[in-house]
Amino acid sequence: MKTDKFLPFFFLLPLLFVYGVLVIYPLTTSIWFSFNDIFYDLNPTFVGLNNYFTLLNDPVFNQAMWQSIIYTVGSVAGQFFIGFLMALLLNQKLKGTKHFRLIFLVTFYVSTLIASYAWFIVYSQIPPGIFNNFLTMFGMQPVGWLSNVNIALFSVTLANAWYGASYSMLFIEVGLMSIPIDLYEVALVDGASLWNRFRHITLPLVTPFLISNLTLITMMTVNFFTMIFIMTNGGPIFATEVLALYMWHQGFSWGHWGIGATIGVILLLINVGILVFFRYFLKKGVLK
Repeated sequence: MKTDKFLPFFFLLPLLFVYGVLVIYPLTTSIWFSFNDIFYDLNPTFVGLNNYFTLLNDPVFNQAMWQSIIYTVGSVAGQFFIGFLMALLLNQKLKGTKHFRLIFLVTFYVSTLIASYAWFIVYSQIPPGIFNNFLTMFGMQPVGWLSNVNIALFSVTLANAWYGASYSMLFIEVGLMSIPIDLYEVALVDGASLWNRFRHITLPLVTPFLISNLTLITMMTVNFFTMIFIMTNGGPIFATEVLALYMWHQGFSWGHWGIGATIGVILLLINVGILVFFRYFLKKGVLK
């Protein structure tokens, strides 16, 4: 009988082993690397917190930190509100809803590589892409959407917001579908307006889904750099460099594994901070 008590833990051993190899070991190794000066030769020299102080005095890191905030806030806001509006539209059960859902889900099925190259073509200056063709129709000069340091970050943020909107739409639509239709029928009988039904029924009941969606897309955006990597590779002049991409450049492009691991640890702390914010502060504030 005593052996039966430990039998469930025995079946968990394969999962724990895989988790340890794929998560715990890389995580602890990255933390250890962040305290070492280490290059391609993997011959570490312990430097304590020197890598962290080096990054604090690195202008590119500080620029990437600020640009990560702009990129994340802009992308998350765009994904969330566009996805919310699409989900609300689909929830109205209008004629042709199935066709609209299929159109809205195009970005969900398209790979990041294809979406990135598609936006690269849209933003193209030579030959002119869709945006620049539109400008020239009105006698304006083509714009370097990805080569102008003043607007390149805005351009990649817009592309990422478009790409992630369908994910938010699916998440929020599930929340809307979970609301009992009886509540709306009773509200209609009581003479509640469309705004009052949305404010007092839809919004409170869908809020847990909204918070979960915001948490996930914020954490994904902080760590997501594929579109930027393909469209600009952080340029021009680091104008679109974000923390995740800077980590890649330091570790895999320039061979500074210690610095790259340090940025990875900082990203981990940022992700934990995001999780704590949404889980404790925002959730308690909204759902109290």
